[in-house]
Amino acid sequence: MSRINEPASENFIYDLWTTLVGRLSPLYLLDGRELQVHEPGERNRDAGPDFLSALIAIDGELLRGDVEIHAMADDWYQHGHHRDPRYNRVILHVVTDACPADFIARRQDGTAVPSFNLDSFLDPGAELLQRGLQPTEHWPSAAPVECGLARLAPVQIDAKLDAAGHQWLRLKADRWLERRAVVSWDQVFYEALMEGLGYAKNSIAFLNLSQRLPWDTLRTILLPESPQNRFSRCAALLFGAAGLLPQADAVAAGVLPPDANAFWRQSADRYSLVALDSSDWIFFRLRPNNFPTIRLLAASVLLVRYLEQGFIPLLYAQSFDNSHSKAQVRNLVEMVTVHRGKPTWLGISRSRDITINAILPVLLAYAQETSDRKLTMRVSSFLAHFPVLSGNEISRKMRGRLGSSDQHRLTACQQQGALYLYSWVCAETGICHRCMESLEIWR
Repeated sequence: MSRINEPASENFIYDLWTTLVGRLSPLYLLDGRELQVHEPGERNRDAGPDFLSALIAIDGELLRGDVEIHAMADDWYQHGHHRDPRYNRVILHVVTDACPADFIARRQDGTAVPSFNLDSFLDPGAELLQRGLQPTEHWPSAAPVECGLARLAPVQIDAKLDAAGHQWLRLKADRWLERRAVVSWDQVFYEALMEGLGYAKNSIAFLNLSQRLPWDTLRTILLPESPQNRFSRCAALLFGAAGLLPQADAVAAGVLPPDANAFWRQSADRYSLVALDSSDWIFFRLRPNNFPTIRLLAASVLLVRYLEQGFIPLLYAQSFDNSHSKAQVRNLVEMVTVHRGKPTWLGISRSRDITINAILPVLLAYAQETSDRKLTMRVSSFLAHFPVLSGNEISRKMRGRLGSSDQHRLTACQQQGALYLYSWVCAETGICHRCMESLEIWR
């Protein structure tokens, strides 16, 4: 294979990955295992792995996760991915140029990521190819996705998506039920709420924050405070534990107490609290009203709201008031909505996302542990009556696959079902029909 000294640009390798790799075979990893690429993933133009939610098979085992691409293999470590938890879903490391056969990319959680040298299957290599070929002009277009589910009648599609939506809810509940084995239910609700406040980019940091500053410790510190001081003291603790007190002045002027720094240091020393680093937070390409500093203010309001009674009594009581399911859903959403701030620190759209992705799964997990069949049925009803959520790239792509018209709007349950199918079940042409043939929910 011909070589030159300068590697291909990563943007060019991205084009190779999305356009050619799925039609090259056989492919083999550095360690000799066979690789099949069924879906290259969605291009990520923000911080984090280059491609999200790819579907590959290694020696026949299907894996869904992220893909990171580098011209040089050692860039994995040069770029610090081995210290970044955002890369803990990476399942494949794609490289070009000379790459040692024993090279191992390790994630922050210690997992070894298999590496694939693209140059081993190109002649000439990517760097020479970049100089002589424009991919968008000469390469074949991607094969169309033939969705077996789309061949069903609309009423059948709706039924399948409803079933997938409830399967999605059960899987999320199972995750929190596992967490419940080592922490209290209040801590579980607290972690779920905080993770939801982080959006996709800061969800890990918010989850880590809720574990660095546990619920019981937060209550122990704040309950002796007067009700008038709890919000400002809570904000001081959250900003301190987040490592963001220096950034607080820009958004929290007049909110934090004058002794915020001293209050945090005193609390940290007394309860052995260790703050996150400011570098753990992502501000890049976020709207200012979605900055983690704004979400910390919203969290302070919410946590004080539940401080005295805890999460379970308030949410449980709301689940069994005398209003209709739709009204109960609205009230649940309101319980995680914050109307303070300009702009609003936590609006109705994000509160709906948190309710359906955090509150409902944890309520279902609680119902499962307590064998509360009535609550289980209530949560299922809440999902069925949940208002339609804002669309995203994946939901729009699934609507396209299913041939849904603008007049045929998916319900929130069906939206979550479509998201579940796309993220964990769907595959490109060649192994379609998995959603109807391989899952228990279709039987």
